[in-house]
Parts: sequence; C-alpha cells; structure tokens
Amino acid sequence: MKEIKKTENSKYIFCIDAGASSSLGAAITLQGEVLWMGKTGPISGDYNEEAITNNLRTLIDSSLQNAKVSMEDCLCISLGIAVSPYTLINNSLGKSVENRLGKIVKRVYKDLGFQGPFLNKSDVETTWAGATACQPGIVVYAGTGSFAYGVNRKGNSVLIDPMCALLGDEGSAYFIGVHALKAVARSLDGRGSKTLLKEKIFKKFSINHFIEFSCKNWRSMSRREIAELSPIVNECANEGDLVARDILNDAGSRLAKYANVAINRLDCETFQICYAGGVFSSQIVLNSFTQHLIKKHHVEIHKAKYDPIVGVFLLGCKQLSIEINRQLLARLSTNKYKLRKGGPVKALR
Repeated sequence: MKEIKKTENSKYIFCIDAGASSSLGAAITLQGEVLWMGKTGPISGDYNEEAITNNLRTLIDSSLQNAKVSMEDCLCISLGIAVSPYTLINNSLGKSVENRLGKIVKRVYKDLGFQGPFLNKSDVETTWAGATACQPGIVVYAGTGSFAYGVNRKGNSVLIDPMCALLGDEGSAYFIGVHALKAVARSLDGRGSKTLLKEKIFKKFSINHFIEFSCKNWRSMSRREIAELSPIVNECANEGDLVARDILNDAGSRLAKYANVAINRLDCETFQICYAGGVFSSQIVLNSFTQHLIKKHHVEIHKAKYDPIVGVFLLGCKQLSIEINRQLLARLSTNKYKLRKGGPVKALR
C-alpha cells in the first residue's frame, strides 16, 4: 500500500456523486479531511452535454476557489454515476452511459490541465463502498427504488433486483406508494378494509369524491411522485392504521429477502448487512427487515457507515492503492457533518 507522507497533506481526491436530480462534489485529502463540499444540478446520462458540463464546472470552480486547492494537488478524479441497476446487467447500455459521462468529465478536467487517473463507478457500487467502508458485506438500499449489492471476501459480487419499477423495486418508496394507492382503491369499493390512507391521500391530491380518485390519471405521475407517498403511509401506520402497517411490514420483509438471496449467492453467513435509503427511516420497516433477517441468518445488521460520496472517495483510495485503515475512517467519521452540510454552489463567473 502507498505510504502517506506528511508532505502529502495537501494532496486530495476530487469526488463526484453524480445524480439524476442533483450532484455532490467533495475535495477530500488522503488523510480523510474534507476540504470542501458542495451541491449542484444533475450530472446524468439523461441530460445534454452542455448541462452536464456547466454543472461539473460549477463544482470544480467552486472547489478551487472556496477550498483554495490547486489542480496540481489532485491525485484522482473519482466519479459515481447514477445508472439504473438494469444498465449494469446490459453491459453495452451500461458502458455507453459510463463512457459518455466519463468522456465529458475527462474533457473538462483535461482542459484544466489535469493529467491524473479517472475512476468511473456506478452508484450501486458507491453505495456499497460507503455503507461497508469497502469491506466484505451487503448493502440493502431502499429509497425511491431498491436493490441489494454485496461483495464477499473472495471479491465476488452480486446484484439483487436490477429490474427497476415495473418488475422490481420491491420494498422501495415507490413500491410503498403504489400499494398505498391500491389499498385506497380497494377500500373505496369494499374489497379492502377502511384506512386512514384514504383521507390523507385525498387531502394531498385535493380529491373530494371517490369518482375523482378513480378518474385521476395515476399513470401520468412520475416514479418519484408516487414514492413521495411513502411518508404518508408511515404516518398512518404510526397513528395505528393496520392497512398502512401491513404495507410497511411487507416492504421490510421483501427487503430482507434481498439480503437473504445475496447471502446465499455469495455463500457467506458471517459478515455485515448494511441498510441505506430513506425508507429505513420508518421504524416499522426497519424492525420488519431485521426480524425477517435474523430468523434465517446470524449476521451483523447496522446502518450504512457512510454516505455514497464517501464511497466514491474510498474507491478512489483503492484506485491509488492507499490503505483504508482505522485512522482514515476515523477522520472521515469526524468529518461526517461536513459531508452532509454541502449546500448548493453557484457558478462562478
């Protein structure tokens, strides 16, 4: 492993967690000190090159000015790209997304004189790297979508549920939102039990009559909009609604199934299972997830150790053959608040 000398204190890795709705950037030293953190717009394959370039330059310009770092001290550009898990299975599509974004990032940085290495990884991998600190283990993620990704001690990896919304995303916020709408539909015509979800969902969408509910074009709603119903389900469950509670318990059990399958496919029983994503903020989901897991396996279950932006950094360290030791992780832990306070940055003129 590379030995970090005192003279290298100014050396850093520029990390980009490129998202479909917003993107994070961070300049982090080889010792784990966060020099700068900021947020900008999307850096995603869904956007045109000009928009991606502008958002990328916003991060770079702001970091160079506010962190007072130089491009000469940047040892690596580490990029986490938001691609659907499906693209990881369809290699040609996945590679085309990574290559397109990678080429844009390289061009922008080379224009600034950067000659060092670039690292492109999917957000599935960066979520795992942050959650486990790049140690053998499995991360189960449940946000708008859901997946599980794990790596065993032999370096073998497995991805569970690359199917996205139509065929997958079980236990996700989208899954919970869809099942909430179905529960309301069943309650309206007598197929299902009465539920507080009806009142709260009617209020959210300014619906006054069941005919308005049945005539609403639910298909026009985006995946994210439906996922935003998840907190309403949790609210109803906490108020004692059994229908809502059943939806959340079901979500937790399905997410536990992700972990169960990953454990079996990786042929491992005794390492960490991490959970990440907003759905796990529901204590009902988390309890269901944990209880279903410990019925079958003796595993250590805990919240993700770090956010994906730290995963981007740690994968950059591996690229540079820098040891991920206790001292580095301890410094990152003390800097967690900085990595979560990254506010929006403005393009510098």
